[in-house]
Amino acid sequence: MVQKTKEKGIEASVMSATELTFEDEFDAVFSNAVLHWVKEDEKSIKIFLNP
Repeated sequence: MVQKTKEKGIEASVMSATELTFEDEFDAVFSNAVLHWVKEDEKSIKIFLNP
């Protein structure tokens, strides 16, 4: 899906949910059940709660 998105000229990337490098870049974020697949879910949640 990321490759198809890039082919349409939209910026897209893949990275670990526990190592996100974004800071103050988005107005909103949509995620569909991502924490079901994250092994370190508490670590990834802390990134959003205590950046």
